[in-house]
Amino acid sequence: MKKRNSIPNKEDIVSDVCDTLRKNLRFFRRLNNYTQQDLGRILKCNYQLVGHHETGYCRPTIEILIQLSKLYGVSIDDLILKDLTSRKY
Repeated sequence: MKKRNSIPNKEDIVSDVCDTLRKNLRFFRRLNNYTQQDLGRILKCNYQLVGHHETGYCRPTIEILIQLSKLYGVSIDDLILKDLTSRKY
């Protein structure tokens, strides 16, 4: 009997989204020549929190995502869902 295409489970989807987000956050910070401390000052948060977002230790709040989206000129959807690290900016 042939297996049906299974729907990805919630944990896999969340893991993929978090992985994409953390890669994009690090990519855009480096692209703009910001240190974690620089970005912490811009976002009015601790630089360690910036590092935690980039490593996936914790997820940014929607407020932080809005600020990053505006700062980098990309939509929140793109920041979360698309691997933007190979595009030319």
